[in-house]
Amino acid sequence: MGQWVIGLGALLVMGTLPAGCTGEVSDAAGRDSGVGTDSGRGTADTGVDPTRPAFAQCDNPDDPYEPVQAFVYGTKIKGLLTGLPLTGEELDALMADPNAIRGQIDGWMDLRVAQEKLRRFLQTSFQQDGYEGQALVDLWGYGNFQMGRLEDRTDVGPLFIRTFEESFSRTAYDIVDSDRPFTEVLTTQTYYMTTAQMVGLALSDDRGIDDENDKAYQTLGAMIDQVEFQSTDPTTLAQSLNPSSPEWMRFYVENTDITCGAAGHVKTSGDLVRTAFGALFGFYQDNDDCRVDVVRQAPLLDEGDFFDWRPVTIRAPRSGEDTTAFYQVGAIRASSELVLRVPRVGFMTTPAFFATWPTNDANQNRVTTNQTLVVALGKSFDSETSIVPAFDDALDDAHADPTTSCWGCHVNLDPMRQYFRNSYSFYYHLQEDPEVQALRPAFAFQGHEVAGDPGDGVIELAAALADHPRFAPAWVQKACFYANGAKCPEDSAEFIRIVTAFRDSSMSFRTMFVELLASPLVTGVSCVEGSAADLASIARARHLCATLSNRLALPDACGTNGYFRSELGGYRGIAGQLTQVIPDDSFSRGGEDPIVIRDTNLFIRSAAEALCERIATELVKTDGRFPSSDPEGAIDFFVNDLMGLSASDPRRDPAIAILNRHYADAIEAEASTTNALRSTFIVACTSPTVLGMGL
Repeated sequence: MGQWVIGLGALLVMGTLPAGCTGEVSDAAGRDSGVGTDSGRGTADTGVDPTRPAFAQCDNPDDPYEPVQAFVYGTKIKGLLTGLPLTGEELDALMADPNAIRGQIDGWMDLRVAQEKLRRFLQTSFQQDGYEGQALVDLWGYGNFQMGRLEDRTDVGPLFIRTFEESFSRTAYDIVDSDRPFTEVLTTQTYYMTTAQMVGLALSDDRGIDDENDKAYQTLGAMIDQVEFQSTDPTTLAQSLNPSSPEWMRFYVENTDITCGAAGHVKTSGDLVRTAFGALFGFYQDNDDCRVDVVRQAPLLDEGDFFDWRPVTIRAPRSGEDTTAFYQVGAIRASSELVLRVPRVGFMTTPAFFATWPTNDANQNRVTTNQTLVVALGKSFDSETSIVPAFDDALDDAHADPTTSCWGCHVNLDPMRQYFRNSYSFYYHLQEDPEVQALRPAFAFQGHEVAGDPGDGVIELAAALADHPRFAPAWVQKACFYANGAKCPEDSAEFIRIVTAFRDSSMSFRTMFVELLASPLVTGVSCVEGSAADLASIARARHLCATLSNRLALPDACGTNGYFRSELGGYRGIAGQLTQVIPDDSFSRGGEDPIVIRDTNLFIRSAAEALCERIATELVKTDGRFPSSDPEGAIDFFVNDLMGLSASDPRRDPAIAILNRHYADAIEAEASTTNALRSTFIVACTSPTVLGMGL
């Protein structure tokens, strides 16, 4: 097979369909691309004429706008939402009535695969996945999360950390799925969480860390004066975690290495709270009596405690009420409520957001505040201020002079960051300094002003953001980037119409999303000045992986979604490494627009080709999905299901001809039938309808 894989990338670069193409194949707008002919209107990487303007010009007589055809925009939108191919019936319905796309989108959004893709979009859009694991650990004031391993040797620590990435995207998706006002992403105090997360947050809440980085447990330090591990006298976890039980903090573990074969090992020094927390997650250490330094085993928590997602409301304790304690595992497991001192509201106070944007005594939550505006309103502070707060209690003296270049930003930024300062220390624990809380915050941004009172914190900030007129257009624009890989023109009548529909629907994200995806801003069925809807863009990693997984019915084809070590063996381990080369949506500090790569290059194509080769090795074999004994059936699947070209799609017959010719040439060159079919799979897998969005 090797000779048929080598050089394939170069052949692909020559046109918008693989080598061997004869006849006419349409480009992104459904035009004749000239691929396989001498007319040459397609380009090497994108299928877009480099002399053509980057965005639509509706009244350009030298290059009249040509509406995108149904087989192109239907493929684009269904692939974007689900990763699945457009069926022949769906294409026929679109060709009969272009307005059918709205109902189709509404139906596609209810599919499970659409839920998974939308959650991934929300996770990145709310900046919940940009942190290193250590940054999350730092929020607890620990050097690391000391945890054990599951039965298949999966490390519990990374598993625990990863659940925080998913928490708010699940929360936001529930708001979307329930069709509640999307502004709840700013004001909600209910989050999708697991029992393991709840245990962790309860511990973090009791562990105060002030602005000076002084750490002190509020109640736990006095409650736990020793921790015992023993292997001869079985006790239940409920007994071990009951302060009224004689078995309090006396953990039964079957591993005799921990107790060195003796009746038990008692630990009375060090951070005993952390020792007990570690034991729940399967970590034991510092048994000096028998020189056992570290033992990792299955957690005392159930494995299901890491996956029992449910909505959990976080609230402050009422008068005389205790906060939730981390050792109340049984109650936590059965509860949908956490009582904590540290306030939580909206996306901007999640551990994942705080870990992504840590602060310190120099920055003092300025970055936290700015990134909050970027997410909520799609805008960042700049020096061109249009409104000055009525008071400037929190304005840093170093930036208080209106004649300085910094004043324009800081006159708004510093009073606004005080909402965070009044709620949190620099380490995102409860702010208890009365001098800090005496300063008044203020919200003044793009013509919208809210005056705060001393002590006002993030809950008041959330309310101000939810009322801001910029919220609706910001989220229409984020969805535009997701759909087109480029910005939509905000001054266009079509963009304004969608923003209006969003607001008029009581901020229904679903309504907005359907309206946008059915709009010419995304379909390209008519010209919108400045739009990129009719231009092809690369299928970024999240889209490519969903396409391969869902079209091939191959769970986690890219090896990026598995939780367990056992899920990442075989071809998926290599696939995960290859996928890292393919760009994906992300964000940057201070960047108002997401980082979205539109164009491919040789490195990306090579990685995609290598990924497809790994998948081909898995699927094309004697006992595989595509045995070499049935090349005709395999090629039919490659065209219909993988490339997504139904009988009604005019690109289908040329694609079949390409793959049949490629297979025949491979056989003629004395490749084995298996290798010939594998290389044919790679041609289909790296075709524009798989690698491209809008092709």
